This record gives sequence, C-alpha cells and structure tokens, in this order.
Amino acid sequence: VPEDQIVELDGRLPNSADPLLELQTLQEQLGEELKNALAQLSEARRAVIQSIYFDDLQAEEVAQKLGKTVGAVYSLQFHALRDLRKILSTIRDSLNE
Repeated sequence: VPEDQIVELDGRLPNSADPLLELQTLQEQLGEELKNALAQLSEARRAVIQSIYFDDLQAEEVAQKLGKTVGAVYSLQFHALRDLRKILSTIRDSLNE
C-alpha cells in the first residue's frame, strides 16, 4: 500500500469504552439469548408469547387467533414464562462457567 493512501484508524474505530456501543452489544447478546430460548418452547407457548409480548395482542385476541379459550391462553403464557426463566437461567449459567 502506498504511503499516501495509509489512513490512521485510531480516531475512526469505535471506542471500546463507549457506553452506547456496549449497550448495543449487550442488547444484541440478550436478543440472541431470547431467540434461542423461544425456539425451545412448544409451538403453542411460543405463539402465545409472540402474540402477547411482540404483537401486543390481548389474551382475548390471542385466544381467538389460536382457537383456544382465554383460560388456555393464560395457562400457556404462565408455563411459557416459567420455561423461559429456566432456559435463560441455564444459558446464563453456562456462559458464566
């Protein structure tokens, strides 16, 4: 590379102490952990979590969408959240080892 085309990158590279970059990296890691955890749920439990927390639907709307009772939706939500806590705890424990 010719000398006149060499560019100093020190000022152009993100600073590893940059809190916004660290936050973005953390959010990406957490997003991947959540995606992996959701993939381990049953289809019905995953559909309920997706509908309630990501599609912002009410339990009644989810019940109608999935052809289930409202009580079944609440049960699926309860068990899905319990399972997600366990899965995420296991993932975090394995990362800390």
